[in-house]
Amino acid sequence: MSTGVEPPVTWDRRWAERPPLPVGPVFDPPLPVVIPPRPQQPQQIARRQLEALRTGQVKHGNRWTDELISLLTHELDVDADHTVLATVSGTAALRLAVVAAAGLARPGDVAVLPSYTFTATAEVLLQLGYELRYVDVDAETWTLDPAATQAACSDGRVRLVVAVDTFGNPCDYAALRSVCTETGAVFVADSAAALGSRHRGRPVSQLADAHSYSMSFAKALSAGGAGGCVVLPQLASARLLADPAGWTRSELISELHAIVAVDQLEVLSNLVEARRAVAEVYDALIAIRPDVRTQAVRADDEHCYVHWVMRVERRDEVQAGLAELGVLTKPYFPALHLTSHPTPAAGGVALPVTEALDTEALALPMSSELSPKEALRVAEAVAQVLRVVSPDVYP
Repeated sequence: MSTGVEPPVTWDRRWAERPPLPVGPVFDPPLPVVIPPRPQQPQQIARRQLEALRTGQVKHGNRWTDELISLLTHELDVDADHTVLATVSGTAALRLAVVAAAGLARPGDVAVLPSYTFTATAEVLLQLGYELRYVDVDAETWTLDPAATQAACSDGRVRLVVAVDTFGNPCDYAALRSVCTETGAVFVADSAAALGSRHRGRPVSQLADAHSYSMSFAKALSAGGAGGCVVLPQLASARLLADPAGWTRSELISELHAIVAVDQLEVLSNLVEARRAVAEVYDALIAIRPDVRTQAVRADDEHCYVHWVMRVERRDEVQAGLAELGVLTKPYFPALHLTSHPTPAAGGVALPVTEALDTEALALPMSSELSPKEALRVAEAVAQVLRVVSPDVYP
């Protein structure tokens, strides 16, 4: 997909020495770091929601939740041995994925997870009784490091490994599956950001024992601000639905949110292409700077770019400088092993990549609502700020 912008092939002095932007904000009002995808057919959404309210058919199991599940099954290329459940949130989806695949924790059970992830990944495991053992991420892809995972599983206490497709970047499924097979751990994927991503040409959906997804306001596809889904083997799904504990009773999506998700799922490929066009500009004009490091994508994978994140030193100064120019940013993610989450099984292992990301990672505005020309203006703002913050890069 052409971006409509002709960026330089390599970083050179012509770009570095561009004249400064005009005094004052580049964007007024400021450009948010998260811009939810807009409804494709808002009048149709309103009609469908009003009809659901009029008839009282607002709960899961009616027309639009069934339609959403059918579309998700197709989009995720789910086979006949698996099933999709549409949920109220990505957190609910992850909770169901863990319960269905591994069950509640028994005394002493440990779950391995990356420290570099959204806090809900850890919260779900704590809710289900697991001790947390944080593992570092790969220095290039920022997804769970298979070698570190194998080392973390060496004491025989690990019942569950939860990998994360960080920002929509697929993790190393083959290597992680091998570790889980060798150690006997259940393998669950927190694929919250991966709707629209591809691993070796196929959707990320059946590579772990269960996958959970989010359709929150920040994702490539939003179910009106809240929603998610989980992909499970048929037998695991049947056991979950029949469980007398009623795990799914309040966890499944309503008609009202499903109606919005259906609207966007029909054009998901377009939404993802729009995000990739923004990432293409950022990659061409920002990622090549010597004072910036960015997330690598494996050769056979496709990133859906829920977020585009760069690593920079003196991050707080960069963030403040961009805010003055009307470009809002956000540090993603705080390292969980440095927060208040209890880690009795952590063992005091250092996580150098995660700790560097904790101080350096900064997300730029990313959305299917951004145009490549707006992305170019963001890139120009970044270049101007970095000329001030890192003047020694180009002597």
